[in-house]
Amino acid sequence: MNCLKTIALSLSLFLVGLVGPIQAQLQMNFYANTCPNAEKIVQDFVSNHISNAPSLAAALLRKHFHDCFVRGCDGSVLINSSTSGNAERCNS
Repeated sequence: MNCLKTIALSLSLFLVGLVGPIQAQLQMNFYANTCPNAEKIVQDFVSNHISNAPSLAAALLRKHFHDCFVRGCDGSVLINSSTSGNAERCNS
């Protein structure tokens, strides 16, 4: 029985080694050059609105996990159209 466990563990480690490194596309300070305060602006905005409507936190998490993980999320679901242009969601 121990021999079988050892073989299974060895095979599992071997297969994991074949996968190779995964390179994520996300990175900290992505907007450092184009909008240095972007992360702070978003954090302040969300914190302010969640303090006014605490149920918003759960809704944002649901939107992220249900909509963004399933179909991909480019942020356009959160942007309204303006006088200078249509939001991505209005162009389809």
